[in-house]
Amino acid sequence: MKIDAHQHFWKYNPVKHYWLGGDMTILKHDFLPEDLETILKNNGFDGTIAIHSEHNLEDTNFLLGLAGNHEFVKGVVGWVDLRASNLQEILEMYSLNSKFVGVRHLLAYDPDPEIMDNQEFINGVKALSKFNLTYDVVVKPNRLDDAANFIRKIPEVKFVLDHMGNPKIRNMHSQDWKKAIKTIASIDHVYCKISGLITESHWTEWEYVNLVPYLDHALECFGPNRLIFGSDWPTCRLAGTHSEVTGVAENFVKSLSASEKNAIMGQNAVDFYQLKM
Repeated sequence: MKIDAHQHFWKYNPVKHYWLGGDMTILKHDFLPEDLETILKNNGFDGTIAIHSEHNLEDTNFLLGLAGNHEFVKGVVGWVDLRASNLQEILEMYSLNSKFVGVRHLLAYDPDPEIMDNQEFINGVKALSKFNLTYDVVVKPNRLDDAANFIRKIPEVKFVLDHMGNPKIRNMHSQDWKKAIKTIASIDHVYCKISGLITESHWTEWEYVNLVPYLDHALECFGPNRLIFGSDWPTCRLAGTHSEVTGVAENFVKSLSASEKNAIMGQNAVDFYQLKM
């Protein structure tokens, strides 16, 4: 079982995708299921999970439409306004679609620095539990301790930390990140995605050997049953191909047991997101 548990689709629009800066020209294109399906098949994947890239329901609906038309898209982690007065109705509507498996809000880029202490937002995340929905956490390394405190307040929801907490590999500053990862991993309802590492390194000069200490630490802290592979395609293309990202993960897990490899490369994602395979 192999699942790519973190990738994106979009139809490029220079206004909507203003965040794709000048050095991200390679991403200023449409990226759709037909662009990814053959890549996944060639790399032996059984399916993928599409993650939203915009804070609007239009993007969530767009991804669910793609998932409905492409069997290999097994799930969608979308965005909803977790502080909406009609949140219950919104979640009821989306939960009717079996491919709507979780919610994400880009905490790292929210204009409110206190959002993780906002009780209305916390209550919104808690509401996910009624619909068996998960929550993807996106924070920078300096907010990992805040994220741990936030997660502790919501034991009824399963969380996954995207991109291993975005360690600044290019700067080789890892001590604070390692300490914070150990703290957040001590919360047993948090998983961690092995994703986004090569884009946190030097885009044109990254080497596998420089990623290993971060992967080793994640494995030590979370164990093989709470690590989930994701390619972060097409964003990974800033630094490498889907095959190269997959190769990093497969090289890392090659010394593990067959069941541990299977867990990290697919089964953990199936279990965490309750995918219908």
